[in-house]
Amino acid sequence: MKYWVWMLATISLASCATAPQLPEELKYVMPSESEVGIAKIAATLIDDKVPLFDHDNTYVYAVDGKQVMLGRKQWDQPVFIRPGTHDVTLGFEKGVYMFFAKVRLEVSESGSYSAKSACKKGAFGDFQYCDFWIVDTTKGTAITEVARGAYSRGQHPLNL
Repeated sequence: MKYWVWMLATISLASCATAPQLPEELKYVMPSESEVGIAKIAATLIDDKVPLFDHDNTYVYAVDGKQVMLGRKQWDQPVFIRPGTHDVTLGFEKGVYMFFAKVRLEVSESGSYSAKSACKKGAFGDFQYCDFWIVDTTKGTAITEVARGAYSRGQHPLNL
């Protein structure tokens, strides 16, 4: 009998631990890579060659208030985006440090872009803030304003 009570309690508590699903209307649906005029934004992943430690990762978190549904293991894949003006939320993560900021991007047809960041570390290696921008990879120049992201205390942004 004790076994069944323990099993029932475990199953009922396990169901409480599942994360709520993001509503479909808040998910960014990427256009097809083969669509005419589609641009792409690549993440910047810097492998600092230190085993067992996280790397510096700057990636596209959201487009026009809709979360990009690429997980951490997929950040090396580009985010496809249609031409026009878009609000792009960029993210930086290394270990427990997470920063986010929104930039306005004028996307040109078949453009190729890269998400960039520069972070300020404190005396003990802790991150204080990160600045974000997007670079046109064909020209090698920044094409957005720099936006400063504050430490998010391990929380993803609600205001995308």
